[in-house]
Amino acid sequence: MNKKVLNNSFLIIAIASIFFACNKEKLNDITIDLKSEFEESAKLHNEAMDYILNSLKNKKGVDSELLFQKVERLSNEFIQANINSFNKLKNPSKTMVDECNRLLLFRKSTSSNEDYLPYTIDKYNNYLTERQKGLLYKINDIVYSKNSVDVVVEKLKYVKDVDCLELWTEERNVIYAATTIGIESAIYWNKHLNEWIAVVTNESTAKSLKSTKGWFEWSSISKSDISGAIGGAIGGALVGAAVGGVGAGPGAIAGFVGGGIGASSVDAVAQCLDNWF
Repeated sequence: MNKKVLNNSFLIIAIASIFFACNKEKLNDITIDLKSEFEESAKLHNEAMDYILNSLKNKKGVDSELLFQKVERLSNEFIQANINSFNKLKNPSKTMVDECNRLLLFRKSTSSNEDYLPYTIDKYNNYLTERQKGLLYKINDIVYSKNSVDVVVEKLKYVKDVDCLELWTEERNVIYAATTIGIESAIYWNKHLNEWIAVVTNESTAKSLKSTKGWFEWSSISKSDISGAIGGAIGGALVGAAVGGVGAGPGAIAGFVGGGIGASSVDAVAQCLDNWF
């Protein structure tokens, strides 16, 4: 009888040890979840796109080099006008410029619009966990699915609100960056793509636009937005972490918006020019 009791005691201790070992990391995961902050900051993306679009309406001619310079300048103007949202970075405009240049270099090296998001995931491979990469590839599949905007938005929300709960809190930031920008981007470009085409190409009416090289869709620009957000979030987090303490989270928030703005505006102009001329 005593031997049976002793064995049961050892069994209880073993089970308890396993339980506490499995939950040790959970108990130490006290990082603040920043989902609401990412959701709020992502709204700046569409405000920036409207600011750039309205400013481009006054341009004269279609000179690609001047257009890219103007888009970069307007993106920087928007960031400086909303500097309080980016003050966790010493030089927020640098993140935007870096993502603009990264995108343009990629566009020059390949004609594929579909590979940029996987390329971005691979580029930042050393900064991402396997679980993060799995969700980022899932996001890529969602945007590339050619589903309606409503379906894409709902699926991205599921990744943000449900799938993210499987990650440690600090792992979620890059996924929040990708999904929140992705949601805002899909809604914006589905609604305003033709208006951008008309302004960039100097066409008087978007309804008459026809491409001689095959057209593109809002989803291709959204993938660039998401890629810029990922690059900006990782870059911002690294800068924030270097400052110390909890700086990585706020740094990621400041970085992902700038990265998304830069990649979005530049890619919209690049694809309009490439497909029209």
